[in-house]
Amino acid sequence: MAFTYFAIRSIFVVFVLSAFQSMKTVNCNSENTCKGVLHNCCKYCDNQGQVLHKDDVCKSRNRKATSFDGNNINQYGIFYGPSPLLNTLTISLWITVWNDDYYKKNAYVAMVSYADKQTDNAFALTIHHSTLDIFIVGAIIQTGVNDLLDGKPHHLAVTWESSSGQINVYKDGMIRSTKAGGKSKSLKAGGQWVIGQDQDFVGGGFQNQNAFKGEIDFVYVWNEKLTSREIKFLAKDCNSELDGYIIAYDDFKFSKATNLRKPTCAKTFE
Repeated sequence: MAFTYFAIRSIFVVFVLSAFQSMKTVNCNSENTCKGVLHNCCKYCDNQGQVLHKDDVCKSRNRKATSFDGNNINQYGIFYGPSPLLNTLTISLWITVWNDDYYKKNAYVAMVSYADKQTDNAFALTIHHSTLDIFIVGAIIQTGVNDLLDGKPHHLAVTWESSSGQINVYKDGMIRSTKAGGKSKSLKAGGQWVIGQDQDFVGGGFQNQNAFKGEIDFVYVWNEKLTSREIKFLAKDCNSELDGYIIAYDDFKFSKATNLRKPTCAKTFE
C-alpha cells in the first residue's frame, strides 16, 4: 500500500508540474508569414500577411489599465529606470476620456509627462480644454486634434524627430496632425516619465488642476520613429505590441491610490 501511495503521489506531482509549465508558456513556430493577428502570442502580422513582430515564446499577460479620478496628486505611475537622451521619439498609448466639466475648467491636463533637470516640460501630452497640446522641450505645440473626449477608447501615437522638428499625431491609426517643434533639441537623459500627472520638477511638483481624469492603458516609448504602418498595427486593439521599445507599460510603478481595472479597449482579453 505504501509503495502504491507514493507512486501515485509522484505521478500526480509530475502531472501538476507539467500542466503548470504548459500554462506558463506556449511554444511558437518561426514562420515569416501568417494569417491574421495572433494577439499576445508569438507573431503579429499586418493585413498583407507580413510579420511585424515575432517572439520565440509567448507568455500569458495579466495587465490592468489605470483609471484616474482627476483633481488629485495621489494617482500616478512613474518609470524609475534610466531614461536615455532622446533625439527621436515615438510614444503610443490608449486613452478613454469623457467630455465633462472637468476638462472645461482645467487647462493642460497631463496624460504622460517627461521632466529632466533642465526642463520640467521636456515632453508632455496634455488636453487643453478639449484639444490635444504637446509640450516639447518647453514649447507648446497646438495639434488641433479635438475629438478625443467622447468616452470611447482611442489609440494615440506621437512621433518626433529633432533633426527636422517634425511632430506627427496619429489617432486610431490615422495621421491627424503634422506640426513642427523642438528642432535640433534633445530630451536630456536622467529624467523621469510619469503617467497621469504633470511635473514641475523631476518626479514631482504635481498639481490638482493638471491631474488626468479618465483611463490610460498600454503606454510604450521608442527611441525611433515608427512607420505609419506600424502605428496602424498598434491601433488594431490594445493587445497589439511591437519590439524595440525602451519603456514598456509594465515598467511603470503605480501609486496605491491609482485605480486598476480590466482594459476596456481590447477586443479580446484574458
